[in-house]
Amino acid sequence: MGSLVTALGSWLDARSHDGTWLIRIEDVDHERCSEAFTKKILTQLTHLGLESDGPILYQSQRHDIYWQYAQVLEEESKFYACQCSRKSISLSNLVNTALDQTQQALTHPPVYSGTCKALNLRSMQSDLNPILNFNGAIRIHVPQETIEWTDRRLGRLDQKLALKVGDFVIKRKDGPFSYQWAVVVDDIEQHVTHVVRGEDLADNTPRQIFLYQQLNHLPPSYLHLALVKNELGQKLSKQTLAPELDLTHPLDTLKIAAQHLGLKGQASNIASSLLSWTEQWQEMYPGH
Repeated sequence: MGSLVTALGSWLDARSHDGTWLIRIEDVDHERCSEAFTKKILTQLTHLGLESDGPILYQSQRHDIYWQYAQVLEEESKFYACQCSRKSISLSNLVNTALDQTQQALTHPPVYSGTCKALNLRSMQSDLNPILNFNGAIRIHVPQETIEWTDRRLGRLDQKLALKVGDFVIKRKDGPFSYQWAVVVDDIEQHVTHVVRGEDLADNTPRQIFLYQQLNHLPPSYLHLALVKNELGQKLSKQTLAPELDLTHPLDTLKIAAQHLGLKGQASNIASSLLSWTEQWQEMYPGH
């Protein structure tokens, strides 16, 4: 249901502002994705009247595009190679925060302290070998400045990347480019102007805005929706054993999602209901 709420909200936002709604399969993490899951998602969306206005993009097929964009920043010495494991970073955080007993070490993702920044690991292979060919993770230098942005629902927000995240990974040790890098490149390539997603992804926004800046592109407008939670206050997900969507009565299922978004009413069919909710959405979120 949480995924449906996000899909419906983003679809309504596109429709209410004469935009196009794009479906993107973010399967850059091959181990967690499967063709069967992808097919199921697309089938469910079709049953609910939510179909992409353009070709469906698959991140797993776009490694070369991500590489081309990364080469631009590599030439500007924006990256460095890193051999640290996530476990070692987390342990370092625990040690660094033990004295004041803060919870910073428990944040997700763990803050990277820059251990490998000065090691010049590229020279361990060859001075002529590009950093992007390093057999390990690749990180990008982040500034000390604070990233500020205005969310269409949450209002004015800010984050200091160096303090909250540190230099973050743009290419993973196991080969694929990171989610952060892939979505920014895809947004640029697809001319995305508005992003509508769940509130749990709001902390990704400053990293993505920073990457837009590095690539000399304006970031899109962001709208982060309230999460659907269970009775324990946990986000609905596979980890919290959330039930699958019941598509026995698609319109009733859509109505539940619409109610979570603050929308009222339901017509006799999906098309009429979507039209009514689109008009309501335009009143709720009139600006761009």
